[in-house]
Amino acid sequence: MGAYRNLITLITISMLFFSPILTAYANSEETMPSDTIGSFDRLQSPFVVNKGQIDNKDVAYFAKLISGVIHIDKNGMVTYNLSSPDKKAIVINEIFTEKKITLTALEPMPETAIAAFRQRGQITGDFSSIYYRLCYGAIYEGIDLQLLAFTDGLEKIFTISPGGDPNRITVTLKGAEGLNVNDAGMLEIRTKQGPVTFSRPHAYQFTGEERKPVDIVYIIRKDAAYGFKLGSYDTTKPLFIAPIIPALLLSAP
Repeated sequence: MGAYRNLITLITISMLFFSPILTAYANSEETMPSDTIGSFDRLQSPFVVNKGQIDNKDVAYFAKLISGVIHIDKNGMVTYNLSSPDKKAIVINEIFTEKKITLTALEPMPETAIAAFRQRGQITGDFSSIYYRLCYGAIYEGIDLQLLAFTDGLEKIFTISPGGDPNRITVTLKGAEGLNVNDAGMLEIRTKQGPVTFSRPHAYQFTGEERKPVDIVYIIRKDAAYGFKLGSYDTTKPLFIAPIIPALLLSAP
């Protein structure tokens, strides 16, 4: 893991010379077996501790996207502050659980990467607390959640332990006027300012280092909420639910 993170750090520094918003090429361990560790195809954006950079004191962390900014409050609610293709502001709140959680930041960004940002004048103020992922712990019995931010969206990794019931996952969206699953399996979210589309979900398990896909689709629950319907899988092994293609896409109006 140390060698892997050092490699990410080197790529981080080199990428800074090409774009002011890119932080690192990276994948989560859950979505990438170790034998493909050199295949970097996502641009990771770090979670930054809010120390006054965001006026809202309830915001604990934030991360930058190409299409806007993500705020994560102290209770774990994610707020997407996005810009539609016609420059309208779209705000959607995503709530993963009503359970009280303790949000934990994991994997601090190395000082060498932070220093590269400072040298190029791409960050100002106190950016000393920067992390690669956020952990919610157990949002339901036997179901943990972690977040990774990328410049093209937010990756949500649900880990279902043996005995956990993925049917319990209910994600509530505030700011949505309606939800629909389109023919491509994507989740279409209607808002007053315009539509937003979440990529279709992916689920998988590991046999050694081999990742085996599991059939999964979105299902719409009441009150602007969604969950997942899965095909058969090995209930004696951990199950991962996460988007692998960009997790957040803006639709044309």
